[in-house]
Amino acid sequence: MPNKCKWTPKALDDLFLIEQYIAEDNPQASVDLTKKIVLTVVEQLSNFQNIGRAGRVYGTRELIIPKTSYIAVYKVRQDIVEVLRVLHAAMKWPDNF
Repeated sequence: MPNKCKWTPKALDDLFLIEQYIAEDNPQASVDLTKKIVLTVVEQLSNFQNIGRAGRVYGTRELIIPKTSYIAVYKVRQDIVEVLRVLHAAMKWPDNF
């Protein structure tokens, strides 16, 4: 049975900010990128909750979004995958989520 993906408000804010930033230069690319991130996370994590690597922050895991510079940070809680953040690989990461 597939796992449920739950997005935290911070993760949704991250998606919104990513989309807004990219849209300044290329509105269609912003939509395409946001869609790619969401679909990758949902498709991968709903079926394979531990597919990502161990996270930099204790208790988290990280899913690299292919052909982008973004990483989805998540936690597995029983049959729910909680997406905590969507961060750019080059940015300074927060110490906790």
